[in-house]
Amino acid sequence: MITSKKETKKRLEIVDYISNQIKPYVKCIVLGGSMGYGQNLSVAPWCDIDMVIVIDKENVEQLMRTPYFNQTTPEKVVKLFVDEKIHFFWVSRLVSGVQVDIFVYNPKPFALFCTLQGNLKGFLKTKPEIYQEGYDFSGKKIRVDREVEPFENGYIFSKPSLQKGVYWGGVPRDDFLFMNYIVYEKDKFYTTLTNEVWISLIKQLIKESKHEVNLDKNSIINTIFTYQTNRQGMSQKTIEKIKSKTEELLKIYS
Repeated sequence: MITSKKETKKRLEIVDYISNQIKPYVKCIVLGGSMGYGQNLSVAPWCDIDMVIVIDKENVEQLMRTPYFNQTTPEKVVKLFVDEKIHFFWVSRLVSGVQVDIFVYNPKPFALFCTLQGNLKGFLKTKPEIYQEGYDFSGKKIRVDREVEPFENGYIFSKPSLQKGVYWGGVPRDDFLFMNYIVYEKDKFYTTLTNEVWISLIKQLIKESKHEVNLDKNSIINTIFTYQTNRQGMSQKTIEKIKSKTEELLKIYS
């Protein structure tokens, strides 16, 4: 049982409230942020809830009629999603005084992006930074051009899978490295994809290391945004888990 501390318990109840509304329509629901990468702990009243939802385009209009999503997203944006001209959109609102941020993804582009085979294009109501910062296998900071464009009282922007052939870390790919809180999944969608993501990362690490991987210099753990910017926000157990998984797969694919 996850900690019963008051603030965490409150957030888990909110997660259940939203999840019960949308489970019939989605392929998976996953928690990110502090509730997803190790301690599953949100003890501060200001901590938000980060969620990822993956849904087939045929079900998205039903999703938008549920209480959480109702009247949150312009119809033109939903149509872009259905027509596969964008691959994700973001919804943010307060539930019981807690900020809940949910990214909604189309399954195939989501999987291709996370396995380094394709780019993403999405919609935000608030203007994103022109450049997104990530980290490569050496821990070097990378700036990724988001190609931000105004659209329907919001903005469309891009997330390239690789930056000039180099891997950069960030959500939603980082979430697969923790995989501590899958709220719901259909047909093991997220679990199966996690294995594929790990393999693609290991192969990219080997490729960029010119087939001679030195984990003291280049590693998957170096690409994780939280590891680089707020190391105390990750438990040592989680860090060791990622390092151990990396070593295990390198033995297989090197």
